[in-house]
Amino acid sequence: MWDQYLEKSLKSETRKRYGKGIKRRVEGNTNLPDNWQQFLSLDANKQELFTFLTRHTMRMQHLSDGKQLVTTLGDDVLCNPPDDNITASLSPCTQEEADTKMLLHTADAVRQGC
Repeated sequence: MWDQYLEKSLKSETRKRYGKGIKRRVEGNTNLPDNWQQFLSLDANKQELFTFLTRHTMRMQHLSDGKQLVTTLGDDVLCNPPDDNITASLSPCTQEEADTKMLLHTADAVRQGC
């Protein structure tokens, strides 16, 4: 689960006080930032990093023993292997904080019999 950085939220005003970072592209062949604090101070960098990590992990094919990967990408819920029951019951996932998203996903897993 990833945090979302909503433009019109109370938290966005607080984050603006953290400082300014430099916009960087996040790709598989991009060098890691030298200054992570500066990189993470810009919401756009975090969003791009979360998108990169989500897309990369969703391509994993080595899940075994009936395990399923559930993650978010913005408001969307993605599953590997795909499961329409999970995505339908959790999407859209509009919570801003990843902590809250994890609790909602845990409650849904319990409802599904896990």
